[in-house]
Amino acid sequence: DDDFGYSPDASIFSPTQITRRKSRVVRGQVISPSDQIERNQTYKSHFDKRIESLNYVSVESDVRFIYQKMRSERSFRVDDVRRWLTVILIGFFTALVAWAVHYFVEIIFNFKFSIMEYFVHFESHAEVHLGYLIYVSMNLSLVIIGSSVVIFLWPEAAGSGLPEVKSYLNGVRVPKALNIFTMITKFISVICSVSASLAVGPEGPMIHIGALIGGGFAEWKSRTFGFALPLMQNFRNSRDRRDFILSGSAAGIAAAFGSPIGGVLFALEETSSHWSQALTWRTFFGTMIATFTVNIFLSLVDEGRFNVKSTVIFDMGRSEGFTYYELPIFVILGVFGGCTGSIFTFLNVKLMKFRTKYLHFSKAMRMIEVMFIVILTSTVWFYISFLGGCRPREDGHRTSLVSFICPPNSYNEFASLFLVPPENAIRHLFYRGKTGEFGMLVPAVFSALYFIMSVITSGASIASGTFVPMILVGAGYGRFFGTAVKNLFPDLDIDPGTYALIGASSFMGGVSRMTISLTVILLEITNDLQYLLPIMLTLMISKWTGDFFSKPLYDAQIDVKNIPYLEGEPSFEMTKLRNIDVMVTPVCTIPIKATVGDIINTLQTTAHHGFPIVDEKKRYIGIISRSYLLLVLKYIVIGGRIELTQKEVQHYLEDLPRILLPPLLNQIEETHYEMTINLESFVNRSCLTVSDLTSVSVTFELFRSMSLRHLPVTNHKNEVVGFLTRKDLVHDRIEFYYEKNKHKIKPPKMMRSNKRRY
Repeated sequence: DDDFGYSPDASIFSPTQITRRKSRVVRGQVISPSDQIERNQTYKSHFDKRIESLNYVSVESDVRFIYQKMRSERSFRVDDVRRWLTVILIGFFTALVAWAVHYFVEIIFNFKFSIMEYFVHFESHAEVHLGYLIYVSMNLSLVIIGSSVVIFLWPEAAGSGLPEVKSYLNGVRVPKALNIFTMITKFISVICSVSASLAVGPEGPMIHIGALIGGGFAEWKSRTFGFALPLMQNFRNSRDRRDFILSGSAAGIAAAFGSPIGGVLFALEETSSHWSQALTWRTFFGTMIATFTVNIFLSLVDEGRFNVKSTVIFDMGRSEGFTYYELPIFVILGVFGGCTGSIFTFLNVKLMKFRTKYLHFSKAMRMIEVMFIVILTSTVWFYISFLGGCRPREDGHRTSLVSFICPPNSYNEFASLFLVPPENAIRHLFYRGKTGEFGMLVPAVFSALYFIMSVITSGASIASGTFVPMILVGAGYGRFFGTAVKNLFPDLDIDPGTYALIGASSFMGGVSRMTISLTVILLEITNDLQYLLPIMLTLMISKWTGDFFSKPLYDAQIDVKNIPYLEGEPSFEMTKLRNIDVMVTPVCTIPIKATVGDIINTLQTTAHHGFPIVDEKKRYIGIISRSYLLLVLKYIVIGGRIELTQKEVQHYLEDLPRILLPPLLNQIEETHYEMTINLESFVNRSCLTVSDLTSVSVTFELFRSMSLRHLPVTNHKNEVVGFLTRKDLVHDRIEFYYEKNKHKIKPPKMMRSNKRRY
């Protein structure tokens, strides 16, 4: 609702609403109002109208200032204490959900495998097909449950949810993305999807769930259930909610990976668009609580002792380190990971567009698609395991290696990767010290099949993450590389488990393009600091290679979802344009002293969220939001108040209720329409403005760094000549206007100076 464009039906606006109806001169060229309208309508926005921008800047009106003066210093200190207590609750409950997901997935996997082994064992293969049917039936039942709650109850819970979290922290509210039913649905769906042996992981959904928990504890309020506790009234604003959601997303990654520092860095590098020192400490404290809580629950199975099982997720065993002649091989792995990561992103985006065009219109088609994926995955996972050879168990082999159709004193290579929980498969690939656990082709086949199935599964109508598939794909081809190098140079001390770690780093970097946070996460989950240099080198090489071919995966998914996301840096085209080239004009303005009829007419005929306030000479004073105009109608016009009481100010500014216009119209009498109201007390005078001749790149940096929702554009006379929102600064629109105006961009003519006479 922040599209400040001009309506094609200009007659719906009264003269007090249109700022400038006269022709104006721009760069020596007269532009009439009709030309201005035509210029603004040449670009057709493709964004979802339900998507709403957020304003993270405080409103500095007289009403707000009066409320701040009423507050004591003690109330500010109490709010600070409540922030820390809230972060503790966010970390604890996020960890509780992460442990519950892990616990239920492990129970279901063990139950499935025990049933399957009852029919399929080394003594008899007569009931193999019956075991296959039971295996597929159990996976299909889980997927039907996990996808049904998404498709028929809450579609917003599909996928990982990371694009939606990034968008919210960037300043865009996606409808129902942070609803309590989204959290419940995603919790059920992610357990079912991971337990059904799909090529997915729980880490991505855990970030979304952590953000949902953070948003819930930030307000202690639910519009869905219709309650609002008075405990956290001061935090019911977009700015505080953003900070708690950021802390929740960091706690989600910390609880999923057991990586507190990595969680903070992940939130800083990948999800956040704003950061502060105070937020750093609170987020770190929340990730510490989350990791500590998960470790407590995991240690309960070992008599309460904190050992390597409860603190390190992927124990890699002992290693002698690496040698410097292996660094060129790590560089090759980085290049390979960047290329394969770009292919993964390209295929994922193409499949998302295909689903949007052909499948999302029908719930039945989406259900059939998910059922087809689980049947295909189960079939491949089951029958490929029969191709694996039986290797004898030796001292030092992991006990999690499964026998399947092999004798009890041996294990099956493919079954130990395909038929076990994803965490166990990662441990098997990462494990060092036993170079002959898997044949040379087994990790390569596993990586290729998991790559294909992960591309197909990602984006389906079920909760799913891509972090674990990225690790498995990279670890598979990394171990293949290590085994191949070991066979080529048998005299060298090379461990394939090391190359599995480097391969996982390369593919994760090629897909996500994260560097700092992934380095720390991989070090924390493997507890092996000696591989810091190879991991850093591989991640940087894979990022550079991937950036050459495509966008990061989550940014590409945001583009497919048509979310107006602002990138971190201004584009090249922005340096070639000025605000006058991209701004929306004319602008719907309101005089400082407006009649009730004009205000109602403005609210009825527009969907804008903010309106510039001008004086009698059309000079800019400030901006007023739609919510404040509704507040005026409710308390001033209907309530008959001359000014608001402290209780009414606190009720509105803290609780921010959604006052709707239609109920108010039924209470407004006809005599009120001619009433003149002075809006001076409600105007936000701190709203920033930019000149119409300012570079778009400078405006973009200001808009993004300040987390603005709208930005008025003024001329040298302080008259409002245009308006900018985030939808006017997205890459597609800037690129469109650059192509339209690049022929007008000419170097300025320099004035000739008189020759000096000596």
